Order: sequence, then C-alpha cells, then structure tokens
Amino acid sequence: YQRRVHGGGGLRVHTRKPKVQAKNGGAKCVLKEEVPCHTAACPTDCKMNKWSKWSKCTAVCGGGTQERTRNIEVKEANDGKPCGPTTESQTCGTIPCDYFKKPQLHYMNWGI
Repeated sequence: YQRRVHGGGGLRVHTRKPKVQAKNGGAKCVLKEEVPCHTAACPTDCKMNKWSKWSKCTAVCGGGTQERTRNIEVKEANDGKPCGPTTESQTCGTIPCDYFKKPQLHYMNWGI
C-alpha cells in the first residue's frame, strides 16, 4: 500500500495487479482503492509580527507609561501554540517633578 498525506488528512492507497484478466464480458477487477486516513486537522501555531517601537511617555516627570503593540498574523488552531499578548506597557518619566523646581547650584548667591 501507499500513503499520501496532505495537511490535515491523507489517503491510504491500495493497488494490486489482477492474477487473471476479465474475459467474456466479465467485470474488471478493482485495482486501486483510496481510503481516507489521518483526517484530524493538523495543529497550527500562532504567528505574530515584531513589536512596534515604544510610544512616547505619557509624562515627563512623576511617572507615566509607554506602550508597544504587535499583531497576530496567523491565529492558533487545532491545539497549536497560542498567541502571546498584543500589547505591552512599561513605566517611564519616573523622575520626581519637584526635582525640576529645586534651585540649581549656579544660581546661588555667593555674597561677592
């Protein structure tokens, strides 16, 4: 026998040669039989594109957030590997805002 598989299923092909050819109007022998096999769909893993660049921070000081995204190119199917998250965020701009209000050393009066 011979087996051909295509994606989520295949065919088992049985072939044979007749020992005696049909004569006098007799029916021809069935020489080939195809039987479906492995008909369960194959697993398909999720595929995602690369992460985008990080967005601008929502704050200059005092704490903000920035995000990045990615898209699903192929969804998982039939027990394939699942997709990960499509968005990610992180903190940014964590310098305290009062840092910018402190007097700087070069503005001090040295009493000259």
